[in-house]
Amino acid sequence: AAVSAEVRSLAASAVAAVLRGVSPDDTETLGMAMSVAEDIMSPFNRDYHGCRSALRTWHADATALTQPKVDAAGVKVRPRWLVGEYTFLRFLWRSSQAAYHAGGPGAMPPLDPGYAALLSETKRMTLHKYRSVRSHARTLVEQCMKRFPSAIAQLCAHAVEALAATPGDEDRCVAACALLKSTMSINRLRIDPAYFRGVAAALLGSSHHDAEKAQTAVNELFLSIAIRFSRSQLRAEADGFALHPDLEAARENIYGLMSLKEKDPAAAAAATAAPA
Repeated sequence: AAVSAEVRSLAASAVAAVLRGVSPDDTETLGMAMSVAEDIMSPFNRDYHGCRSALRTWHADATALTQPKVDAAGVKVRPRWLVGEYTFLRFLWRSSQAAYHAGGPGAMPPLDPGYAALLSETKRMTLHKYRSVRSHARTLVEQCMKRFPSAIAQLCAHAVEALAATPGDEDRCVAACALLKSTMSINRLRIDPAYFRGVAAALLGSSHHDAEKAQTAVNELFLSIAIRFSRSQLRAEADGFALHPDLEAARENIYGLMSLKEKDPAAAAAATAAPA
């Protein structure tokens, strides 16, 4: 039987309360709570992964389970029950993706108080100090970003704030960069100028995160953005082409932070070699 919206909202509120009240060091309880949160926020995931596993098994069976070739063309004929099983698995696969049909451009996450509270706590868990907890939470947030692309800036706002916040914190910086460099977040930068300005400002002001892992995460985020914005359409030389003002401002900020040697190595070498 289908679960009513009231029951799902009550369950979401209960899990949010657990995530809010449990000790940060109790990773076992947090892991169980995140598993329940996944069933509430993304109930189609179990069917999706189950179908993937079943389809792999089906393809392995279909290679060997064939009937004798009875037609002149010599085409493989599979048992009807095997074809029926494939049809049923494809039906489950499509049903598992039905939740995305309610999303898409312009759609926003549900306003139900229980769902909103659970989503808020899940976003907070993406910055958790333990990698296993924040990885599970990040997966749920990324699924929500994929379902509601218009809400990506809102879903990543805490990561932008964490990257810019002082003093430096290695785990917080690594967690924030991991979320900001996700595919949905990077793609959103190209069509949301306000979101791009926020991420660029936080990235340029992240030098206080001086730990080795934090700097590695910052560099990976910067490279992800640079690669995404270095496609041919942004380097076109057609007449009338102009770089987006936000990109131009970010470029000038980065250029201003560079040393003379980084800007023009040849000129810097000549200046060093010149007699006093």
